[in-house]
Amino acid sequence: MNQLEYGTLNKEVRLAHLNVCSLRNKIEEVRCVQLLCKFEILAITETHLNKNIHDMEIDIPGIKFVRLDRKGQKGGCLFYYAEHLQATHQRDLFTQNIEAEWLQVKFPSSSVLFSVIYRPPDASGEFFEQIGATLEKAWLKTSNIVLCGDFNCDFQGDSELSANARKLQSIFEMYNMQNVVVENTRETQTTSTLIDLIVTTRRHLISKCGVIPLGISDHNLVCATMKLKNNRAPPKYIKTRDYKKLNVENFRQDIESAPFHLATIFNKPNDVLWSWQTLFNSVCVPWKEVKIRSRSDPCITSEICFKINN
Repeated sequence: MNQLEYGTLNKEVRLAHLNVCSLRNKIEEVRCVQLLCKFEILAITETHLNKNIHDMEIDIPGIKFVRLDRKGQKGGCLFYYAEHLQATHQRDLFTQNIEAEWLQVKFPSSSVLFSVIYRPPDASGEFFEQIGATLEKAWLKTSNIVLCGDFNCDFQGDSELSANARKLQSIFEMYNMQNVVVENTRETQTTSTLIDLIVTTRRHLISKCGVIPLGISDHNLVCATMKLKNNRAPPKYIKTRDYKKLNVENFRQDIESAPFHLATIFNKPNDVLWSWQTLFNSVCVPWKEVKIRSRSDPCITSEICFKINN
């Protein structure tokens, strides 16, 4: 992942897109990617989710999301976004028969309208008319727009674009939008195509862009860094025991008098554990609230960070 720098600056916003080909089966890998890269915006397509898959199954700590499921077994898209962002879900931009979610994010310096879009390979020609009409509505909200997604239109080589790619490019040009991804994003045994795009109306705000083969699916992750002043994440507080104020004699008496035998009335191991922990946590060891610094997982050592950056 040498295209990405470890950690984020308050003057940068990092976004990425990945066609995951079934999020439920790959959620642990996606969580790991987010842990390492700390994207503020992470767009996912081909989620293959349905109403029977609960939000808790695809949750990522420190991240909120909006999802759009397709009726059936495939398709679907989702937007993960950092919980400290001032984001508004723009439901009024929903268009029937287009798999897309829209999220307006307010930064200290400006407001950006993000969208994740999935165009199936067998989409009809109506897609281009509908996406053009939706972009017109979006433009009335703001001229700072970023689209991320799998458009299934190969943008490899400007001079040899397919008919669908030319249609899509003409729509982008109409709204002064430019794709910033230049490397191929999907590799198979017989083909190599550039179909996963990051398209923006403010090309000058994109300071970096990369394509990273993760092995999660046959699509590579596409990512970019925007030069936008970002809100600092609020501090986090945790409750912990204050052993400096521990009265050993009182603690000993509490332990001796605590009715731990009550835990044996439960049959299920989880209930027994819950009962024992509840009793133990009630003993006289004072609590205190501590502010912790934003940092990576403890397993991410300085040596690992160095290898990620190099």
